Amino acid sequence: VTWAGNTRHFCIYQSKDSSLSHFRDDRERHSKVLALVGGSGSGKSTIISLIERFYEPISGQILLDRNDIKELDLKWLRHQIGLVNQEPALFATSIRENILYGKNDATPEELSRALELSNAHSFINNLPDGLDTQVGERGIQLSGGQKQRIAISRAIVKNPSILLLDEATSALDAESEKSVQEALDRVMIGRTTVIVAHRLSTIRNADMIAVVERGSIVETGNHEELISNSNSVYVSLVQGHPSPDPSLGQSSSIKNSVETSHTSIIGGSFRSDTTSNACADEAGSVEKPRHVSLIRLYSMIGPYWSYGVFGTLAAFTTGALMPLFALGISHALVSYYMDWDSTQHEVKKIAFLFCGAAIVAITAYTIEHLSFGIMGERLTLRVREIMISAILKNEIGWFDDTRNTSTMLSSRLETDATLLKTIVVDRSTILLQNVGLVVTSFIIAFFLNWRITLVVLATYPLIISGHIGEVVSSFTAFKR
Repeated sequence: VTWAGNTRHFCIYQSKDSSLSHFRDDRERHSKVLALVGGSGSGKSTIISLIERFYEPISGQILLDRNDIKELDLKWLRHQIGLVNQEPALFATSIRENILYGKNDATPEELSRALELSNAHSFINNLPDGLDTQVGERGIQLSGGQKQRIAISRAIVKNPSILLLDEATSALDAESEKSVQEALDRVMIGRTTVIVAHRLSTIRNADMIAVVERGSIVETGNHEELISNSNSVYVSLVQGHPSPDPSLGQSSSIKNSVETSHTSIIGGSFRSDTTSNACADEAGSVEKPRHVSLIRLYSMIGPYWSYGVFGTLAAFTTGALMPLFALGISHALVSYYMDWDSTQHEVKKIAFLFCGAAIVAITAYTIEHLSFGIMGERLTLRVREIMISAILKNEIGWFDDTRNTSTMLSSRLETDATLLKTIVVDRSTILLQNVGLVVTSFIIAFFLNWRITLVVLATYPLIISGHIGEVVSSFTAFKR
């Protein structure tokens, strides 16, 4: 595999604001090993992210076999690449399932070959359940070296042509590092490999070493060529001396502009050619919250309209029962001013009506709460599905924003959907009950005395406006 790239200027959200200079080696370098060394924040891991297309360059190209990787199918591209990070991400399932995340349809032969190359079979065979051993949350049941070898197995089970190693052994102790490094040496054979490392033992045998400093490639060559120059940055890194550039090893600060970079990679080699360009202020821009109309909110319950119909009828019924109960009590009181026989007859009749109304009320309240409850829960589920779908469609850089941490996103998924349910369902239930109450009250009032009812109806807007004014004034005082 031979790949080449021209990455001119990229600015990846706030935490990825940096620039890369470049150099080029016109010789094709397939199945070779390129090592990237440099201080923290110099841009080494950014190169890995660009190759994996976790981030997209604002301008320029990254070429794989002379094809822009933007034009390649993303699934196919990542199938050609195996990535091993410093901290392996293992899931709370079996070793077998964790490895199969690298290739879902891997055959037993492919699985066995990956375990053999990564030297993972040596400890898996000693486990009671073998490949079916549960690794626990984040692989807590395994040691660091064992987790890393499982991660290597997962990366190579699909037999990738390109292998990316981002500080794969830096977090391990000496004994674990030795076993993992031996596994890496085996899996790198026949593959184009890019290594990001701090330790000399990891990069000594690389075909090409590129020293990255503040986003620029400052030195290139193999270990012997670079170590022969006693004043080089590489020698300073190897010996642990301060770099000639005092900012080496320090994270670059977030700026509003970065230098244009032009990176060319052919089989894992770079060349330098820096020009200037301003980075668009995309990272710092903050989207203003958009106004969402009530029509759009209520349109989200469209698929559950049948529950809404039954719930609405039940809410109207429960609201109408309140003035009907009041009417029954009034008739009962009036009956006490009649003769005894008439009083007994009226009270019995009203008592039976109350019992019937109680049965209707129980039924209506049950239907109301059941219908709106189901509709509310399904609305909550739908909103959360839409939210998680929208979250997962964002690029990796979106998650680098401090406003989009996993904790904050989880909180939004939990609270926003519940809040929407409260607005659309719970408040609507109360509103429908009140509408049923008011309409029934005015109907009864018109039958009893339409003249007084017209007077009350004329003053009703004033009563409502008075309540609205009181709420607004209270809210204004609260804000102050």
